[in-house]
Amino acid sequence: MNARDNYYKASLGGGTVFLIVLTCLRLIIFILIALFAFPIGTIIGIIYFTAHMCGYFFVPKGYRVTDEFVIIERPGRNIRIRLSDIAKIEYHKKWRFHYYGVLSYGGLFGYARIYFHGKEYGWVREHSKRLSKMVVISTKLKRNFVIGPQHPEEFLSEVERIMSKIECSKPKEIETMEFSCEDEDTEEGGFAKVIDY
Repeated sequence: MNARDNYYKASLGGGTVFLIVLTCLRLIIFILIALFAFPIGTIIGIIYFTAHMCGYFFVPKGYRVTDEFVIIERPGRNIRIRLSDIAKIEYHKKWRFHYYGVLSYGGLFGYARIYFHGKEYGWVREHSKRLSKMVVISTKLKRNFVIGPQHPEEFLSEVERIMSKIECSKPKEIETMEFSCEDEDTEEGGFAKVIDY
């Protein structure tokens, strides 16, 4: 990796520890069922345990910001979001949590889920280990990613800084976004927004 790459750990928080404890208790219950109950209980216990172990490969270890991508690093296949494809990036101190979704995993290791989050975002893909202080990345292709990096405001600033450099490197005649290349610290016309609710 380039020395300029920035890595942000996927940190626990916002009720995740409680959910991990709850999941462990469920696993213990299913193991007891598997040991002492009828055969169908054994099958259910094995399926439940296997599903949680497989979830490990989809939950993020961390997030890396390079000069071209935001990379969601996972034990399995990484997810790359090209910076030039990002339409907006927002920080939500409070995020409306959805317990269930399509292809949803939430348990021992964190969250890897696809769910519908209202008209504003529509379908989103969440890859995090926390339930609050989330960063939402919306792409020009209408894909939305919800992530939970450690130090989310620093992460947001770093992504915005690199995106501004990309915009300012474009020829003036094809510049279409409102971001001001003359003042990278201005709050108006930028890519990022902090939402506190």
